Amino acid sequence: MSSPVRTIRSDARIEDAKLVLASERVSALAVVSPSGKLVGVVSTTDVCDPRHDDPLAAVEMAMTRVLYAVRPDDPATAAVRLMVREAIHRVLVVTEAGGLVGIVTSMDVLRAIADRAGEDTATELVRVGH
Repeated sequence: MSSPVRTIRSDARIEDAKLVLASERVSALAVVSPSGKLVGVVSTTDVCDPRHDDPLAAVEMAMTRVLYAVRPDDPATAAVRLMVREAIHRVLVVTEAGGLVGIVTSMDVLRAIADRAGEDTATELVRVGH
């Protein structure tokens, strides 16, 4: 899990989301309402979609409103299974009250596999990709 999660307000501009995504080197931002409630996720794919070509439009126009989440005490495999079942690249980690704790991304999962496999196995995995 990555924490803290980068957030952006739903009334921010798509242009601002692009800048934050690039400067923070993340693939998605949690979207919060002006009152701070978690309302969606906006990814680099969302903000680069030609349907959202107005950089001054609000982030809420491009964000995904469906939130896929697990609880902090859930096993890591719950997040992985959810990502596979829903064909998504990230799962939010939220408390019972809806508080944002973290995010599990595909890269987090790969990093954990590589760390557990050890340096030799990770090197071999890289060689296979050539």
